[in-house]
Amino acid sequence: MRTLSLAFAGMLSTGFAQAQSLPGIDYSGSFRLGILTVDDSGADDINYGRLDFDATADFGNGFGGYLGYEGIRELDANEETVDRVLYALTYTGEVGTFALGNPRGASEVIRDNDLLGASTVLAIEGYLTLGPLPTLIQFLRDDAVYGLSYEGAFGANTVAASYHIPEESDDAILSFGYSRDFGSYGLFATYDTTTDNPAGYDGTLSIGASGHVGDFAGQVTLSSQPIVADDGFVIQLEGDYRVNDALRVGASLARLDTSGGDFSVYSIGAEYGFGTGGFARADLGGLDGGSDVNFASIEVGITF
Repeated sequence: MRTLSLAFAGMLSTGFAQAQSLPGIDYSGSFRLGILTVDDSGADDINYGRLDFDATADFGNGFGGYLGYEGIRELDANEETVDRVLYALTYTGEVGTFALGNPRGASEVIRDNDLLGASTVLAIEGYLTLGPLPTLIQFLRDDAVYGLSYEGAFGANTVAASYHIPEESDDAILSFGYSRDFGSYGLFATYDTTTDNPAGYDGTLSIGASGHVGDFAGQVTLSSQPIVADDGFVIQLEGDYRVNDALRVGASLARLDTSGGDFSVYSIGAEYGFGTGGFARADLGGLDGGSDVNFASIEVGITF
């Protein structure tokens, strides 16, 4: 159960919906309840609640701040919560934005997207551990994490860098990212490493591309040496299609290849919005590698 719970966190950094505003403050978020079924596992269904919230403030003269919460909680006997709190004071000038506190890592900022394909089902078997290293640390460390970041846009080019260090560790996480927008498509590259790398780990280099054609959108990411396998590589595919203003469908795939074996996690899903902020979502997926397992999840929620 612990592994399933931790893996849920891989989805928490996506899906913020329409932004609202107060004087000097913009905020957005969503709350949802879900049921996860794992076939052939002998385990009971997992009921969970998920809250995503993000707020930014403008203090004037280039200064600002933001606060975010992303968490998921099992509603069964374990009542386990996996979450992170993001916060920072920011300054935006001619060369970009600097943030001090516990900001998002550079690789997450560069690779982030709002594609439907990044489903909760895909997260179940390690989506988080295959993703950006700063994100992994923020979710799974029990102690506080502090950091600083920089993001700058220069025409069609965006660069980002970040530094994070857990309170009870001397091992800091460094992250760098670059992207270029070509209009209907874009290219990006990120690199994550630590100041005290485990034996055999030289950091994770990722390259990828994203694009959109009409109502279709997608992203592909290739990563070397994920933190879970120092001799492997990962390919992640995500995509969605907006059928109409209310309905969109998506698919996702994560495949890890190593000298010791490989596995794939895949899912398809659909989400329907009711026009009042409410929505319903369903996903089907599976795991191939060692054993074959099927997943299904249903969620209902509201955006604000």
